[in-house]
Amino acid sequence: MLFSNSHTASKFNRIGTEQGLAAVGTALTRFGTCYNFAPDATEPDFFAYVVGDRPDEDEETFEEGLHLFVNPWAAVPLSTNALPGVTTYKLGESGVLGFTFPVSFRPFASKTVVFEQEGAEMLARYLQLKLLGRLPPDAPELFDTEEPTPNL
Repeated sequence: MLFSNSHTASKFNRIGTEQGLAAVGTALTRFGTCYNFAPDATEPDFFAYVVGDRPDEDEETFEEGLHLFVNPWAAVPLSTNALPGVTTYKLGESGVLGFTFPVSFRPFASKTVVFEQEGAEMLARYLQLKLLGRLPPDAPELFDTEEPTPNL
């Protein structure tokens, strides 16, 4: 069974933006939580980035957010390597569900804010810095604290 709860309009907007298909004057900021690869991690990592800033080799893919559950009783079993880049779950011989995934960016949940106005790029970068706690102390407040919507 192939499952995804992240293949939404936002994902397609982000991938299109990375490919240079966004309308002029449009910028996107994505933020959320992702897998923390630290061996002693007990909480996910927080991330925020301006869409289009990820390096080419790390651009968002359709595999990101896909989960493959392999049926151990299938008449024609699917190889666990059938869909590279997808998180794969397989029932082990001991009856415990195991999983494998490539060591790469693995978001759990995210929001995408789309700016379609003059200064969109500046607003997207401001929001990224605000969410990451990297704004200078004297920076003006452009967004409400509850939701990242501009106070313009």
